[in-house]
Amino acid sequence: MITVSLLAFTACNKSASNNDQDSTEDASTTTENGESTEEEAASEPAVTGTLLNIQGKWQSVDDENNIIVINGANWIEIYDGDTLEKANMVAYTQCAESGGQADVNGKYLNLSIGEDALCYSVDEVTESDFTITYLPKGKILKWAKVTE
Repeated sequence: MITVSLLAFTACNKSASNNDQDSTEDASTTTENGESTEEEAASEPAVTGTLLNIQGKWQSVDDENNIIVINGANWIEIYDGDTLEKANMVAYTQCAESGGQADVNGKYLNLSIGEDALCYSVDEVTESDFTITYLPKGKILKWAKVTE
């Protein structure tokens, strides 16, 4: 089964320049479980606002094999134990391609995957639930916090 984000990745427009990124941390240095070594964690900028509220491991409500791990500004998507995508994530006032500006409290997540970008609106975040909408398609994605 192909995950929604992979479909979205192939359909998205190229946007979001590198100077829009809040983090210089490379997602590839984060382990599959979303853990960083002490040396790597020291190099990460402080996480605040929207990104702080979504840190951790989340399982798709619609597909238990689909997991995302959010560690700092890194988004790692795992499907059935295999890492599918690693992206850098920045909170924005609206989608970057629509003229949004980076804002730690922004309600839009812009994910950079190479030169491509995805945009999601953050609809709800609680301690146990996380709901986003892929834009511009309007696909709602619901996640439940994984507690181990």
